[in-house]
Amino acid sequence: MKKNYYAWVMVAMSCFICFVSIGMISNSVHAPYFIEGGLTNAENSLLVSLRTFSGVFATAVCGVYYKKLSLKNGMALGLLFGAISYALYSIADVFWIYAVAALFSGVCFGIASSVPTSILVKNWFNKNRSLAFGITTASSGLTSLVLPQIVKVLTDAFSFKTTLMIEAILFVVVAVLTFVLVVDNPADKGLEPYGGTVENTEESNAKSKKHFAYLPGELKPTKLHFVILCLIFFLIGCQLYATWNHMSLLYSTEGIDMTIVMSLISIAGGALMVGKIVFGVFSDKFNGKIAYIVFCIVQVVGMFISCFAAYTHSLPLGIIGCLLEGGAAVTATTGMSTICSELYPNPEEYKNKLVTLTVVYNAGGFIFSPIFGIIADGVGSYIPAFIMASILGIVTIILIAILYSGAKKNAELS
Repeated sequence: MKKNYYAWVMVAMSCFICFVSIGMISNSVHAPYFIEGGLTNAENSLLVSLRTFSGVFATAVCGVYYKKLSLKNGMALGLLFGAISYALYSIADVFWIYAVAALFSGVCFGIASSVPTSILVKNWFNKNRSLAFGITTASSGLTSLVLPQIVKVLTDAFSFKTTLMIEAILFVVVAVLTFVLVVDNPADKGLEPYGGTVENTEESNAKSKKHFAYLPGELKPTKLHFVILCLIFFLIGCQLYATWNHMSLLYSTEGIDMTIVMSLISIAGGALMVGKIVFGVFSDKFNGKIAYIVFCIVQVVGMFISCFAAYTHSLPLGIIGCLLEGGAAVTATTGMSTICSELYPNPEEYKNKLVTLTVVYNAGGFIFSPIFGIIADGVGSYIPAFIMASILGIVTIILIAILYSGAKKNAELS
């Protein structure tokens, strides 16, 4: 059978989309500049909450939205909301304009990021799907690697407001590329998904995969198991969404030089980019449960090291912490897509469950993000909030083990 190379064009486009819609919007690189411009820690956290609120709403209506519009048109329109957001940030001089900009960026994040790109990848791949998920979401890590330095260079050369307008233009460029190149399904181009039909792929998997990889029918989650899965991703939202959006402030509020802070964020972003690809390969080789547990343990250890590094102003520990925390912070993106695909292989069920999980994840971030700002304003540090978030990560490890054990046992009893 002729290989479907256009599937990798879809991966490339998904990378461009996630670079801006996830990487730029959720990156904490802009937060210190906003605070330098007059916002308080609490106001900055409120912007995160407003963005998350609109993101939750936008994600919740994704099912209806993409029934009216194709993936191509829907994502292109969503990216234009991102362009409006950054254009508003560039002219903002009072809090309410910042707030409106945050709401627009949340809409972009909700309808033009991980949900549609995950569906696009699932449509185009029946083989190496977790790897494709990993490469796609790795682009947001690339954003964290390069964006801090780009923002600093552009801000030093021009101004922060001009930098934001340049970022708005980038959203428009990616929107145009999306409209021109994205194809919703391989059948629309007369192609089969990468790896062939589902039947051929499942037969190949049964012959080649190791005993610890779950084959079709080995997992049968109940409604209770889905409730547990929702709780897991709610806690991940509380833990990961909030910490990633406040990572730069963890260091800057401890008095660490901004140049060092931006370098640490870049290190975390580079580690995230690599981590997402490694998570995909790891999941394809083993399974989503093992990958999640291993990566979450590494992430929790990294968060504790980052807290100690911020407190002691230790650059070596800061580098180690950011490498571990960034490299393992994949559970909400690649992890969600992989676990959902593993538990719910039916395409329609996968789409519905993924939308729900994304809403729940963002809801966790919406609820927990203001607590970060409140704690920081109260004690003058983000360290206690990060320690609290680390404990939530440990809880999710226990819950994911319970979930998979129950889903496997239910399949055996059926």
